[in-house]
Amino acid sequence: MAKIAPNQHIPAGLTLTDEVLVQAASRFGTPLYVYDSALMEQRWNRLRGILPCNSVVFYSVKANPNVRIIGAFRKLGASCEVASLGELTAALAAGVPASDMIFVGPGKTQRELEFAVTHNIGAIVAESGCEVRRLLALSETHGCSVRVAVRVNPGRGKGSISMGGATQFGMEAEAALGLLRESFGSTSLEIMGLHAYLGTGILTWQEVLENTQSILQMADHLQQDSGKELSFIDVGGGFGIPYFDREREPDWDGLVSPLAMIVDQYRLRHPYTKTLAFESGRFLIGPAGVFVTSVLDVKHRGHICFVILDGGINVFGGEDYYRGFRPPPVRVLCEDGRTNEPITLCGPLCTPADRLAVDTLLPLPRIGELVAFYQAGAYRFTASPGLFLSHGFPCEVLAHEGQLSLIRERMTPERFLVAQRF
Repeated sequence: MAKIAPNQHIPAGLTLTDEVLVQAASRFGTPLYVYDSALMEQRWNRLRGILPCNSVVFYSVKANPNVRIIGAFRKLGASCEVASLGELTAALAAGVPASDMIFVGPGKTQRELEFAVTHNIGAIVAESGCEVRRLLALSETHGCSVRVAVRVNPGRGKGSISMGGATQFGMEAEAALGLLRESFGSTSLEIMGLHAYLGTGILTWQEVLENTQSILQMADHLQQDSGKELSFIDVGGGFGIPYFDREREPDWDGLVSPLAMIVDQYRLRHPYTKTLAFESGRFLIGPAGVFVTSVLDVKHRGHICFVILDGGINVFGGEDYYRGFRPPPVRVLCEDGRTNEPITLCGPLCTPADRLAVDTLLPLPRIGELVAFYQAGAYRFTASPGLFLSHGFPCEVLAHEGQLSLIRERMTPERFLVAQRF
């Protein structure tokens, strides 16, 4: 049965009109990503309006680590959550002070930890007792003060992807309690906070509230049991955006009052917690991005019409497990009133898995026309297996105040050879 593309999820505030996307494709080629700076600011203001006014927002760099994207959110007031040395250096290049970053992740290398320690990062989120002791050794070797937040994994969280429970992230509350009670015999390492992230891709405000309340209760109990006062609590976030047909944008306004209430209650009990932080990546940048491809071929096999695009899952990543059987928001950029018919949009790869929209009702495009995929700003480019078939990586373009700027050059097949040795 033919499917209808969920184009109701194309953001109402998007300024990337067909004319802008055609202009970007003409100037920079396809495939490419185009980002709307006006919508990025709108999403930031929307999130700030949902969250308590005395909280801090960390932009999750993993969602989209382009330096210009990071810099834009920094200008709006964001701190940064990084998960690798590459993300950390990108944030530094974007003008974010190391003191306004936290470094997360279950497998930090010695080089990464040493870099974070010597650059005086705001907090390193330790995922185990072993990592805390590695940081202690580095603090003593370099004579640096190190601020540590322990990541606690209290149980399964809410969201399309659970980050709590039986995962590789963080430690059980009992292990965290032992670390909070331990002095380590050093003044150079301070366990000053807690971090937890229970789920992502959340599409009900009640689940965000439940996760936040669970984390704050855990933080309350750990401080009571350890006798330690913590200045930093990161409750994660997980704010989702709708991609598919049966998903809906939550009425986030319903979160405002109950979230403020539980945060205020926590602060009354723990006034020494100076920083209460939330994290967001997908919510902020996802709706602002559009992926644009060109049609290379159109062919029929029996009753199926295959449209071959110059960009597929190699550059439009983010595993959704549907292989195009649940199409994302997608449009053919044509203006001649063609009627919709079922087509299957495929990329150029030598695998039947390279399908972006299967049996989806759209105008049948002609060779050379453009197809645009929406809600594409987060985890699409950087979650792409771009080395498969060595087609290269797309360029990225920022639309700002009526101007299009290239913010990442296209990585061509020729450039793949630069790092290789013959």
